[in-house]
Amino acid sequence: MHLVLVNSNNEKVISISDSLYKELTDLKFDVLYDDRKDLSPGFKFKDADLLGMPLQVVVGEKNVNNGNVEIKHRKTGERVILKIEEAVSYVKEYYKA
Repeated sequence: MHLVLVNSNNEKVISISDSLYKELTDLKFDVLYDDRKDLSPGFKFKDADLLGMPLQVVVGEKNVNNGNVEIKHRKTGERVILKIEEAVSYVKEYYKA
């Protein structure tokens, strides 16, 4: 899966992203964490689409301020907004199916 950090200048967003990365990798998920600070969100999303991972977990300022993260399904384009604390469970269920 691809974990995309958006608004990489916001400490809260960085903290949430780092925490999700740690939790997912501790569960033995393969996670590509795009925390590059020098690139625009559009460039990161283009790279994510080119790499073709089935899930993109997007952590950005707007959603984090509301206590949420976004998960995008690459195959269908469906986007799901979830509470931060529900994201790991959602990923676990997705890969279990």
